[in-house]
Amino acid sequence: GQDIGFAPDGETLQSVRFNGQYAYVCTAVTVTLIDPVYFFDLSDPARIVRKDTGTIPGFSHSLVQLPDGNLLGLGVGETGSTFKAEVYAESAAGVTSVCTWTRSGTRFSRNYKAYLIDREAGLFGVPLYETYVLLHYDGHSLTSVLEADIPSPSPISPDSDFVRAFLADGWLYILSGDSLIVREAPPRVSSREIVTVLKTLAVCSGDL
Repeated sequence: GQDIGFAPDGETLQSVRFNGQYAYVCTAVTVTLIDPVYFFDLSDPARIVRKDTGTIPGFSHSLVQLPDGNLLGLGVGETGSTFKAEVYAESAAGVTSVCTWTRSGTRFSRNYKAYLIDREAGLFGVPLYETYVLLHYDGHSLTSVLEADIPSPSPISPDSDFVRAFLADGWLYILSGDSLIVREAPPRVSSREIVTVLKTLAVCSGDL
């Protein structure tokens, strides 16, 4: 085995995503809002291979493995009030950025449960402050395909921690505060099978 110290002094672990014999790790200096994203090949415990992006603005507090083998990071951008979604790819040269989507001047949830994740359709729902954004990843770029105004979910926790959303039969359902907002998904975006009542109840109760 090996003991590997990889994070520079002052950086703390923000998120980890394992995928079989591979792992992505995000560390950050949260005061200065910079991070590297690390890739580890764990197939040989005696010879662990490490690559990284080098220092980039912001950091990811949630990591999502994508069907094409790339990684989606959701988190903080260049400032504490900037949300950033960024796709990373691992290659012989290291870990590189494929595309980025940002929204500045907002607050946002850092709770993974608050995000809508549909890997197969390339859809990712993000609750920002008083706005819900549905992002689409087509393998090359991240674009906003739907935005809906939502009420502040809670005066106690205004950062969208308690917003939940799901797609069913071509419609996007958003639960925020005491409101249910329904929007038709864009024509090019197709949902999976209709969500069952049991799953809807689970989402509302915070179990998903």
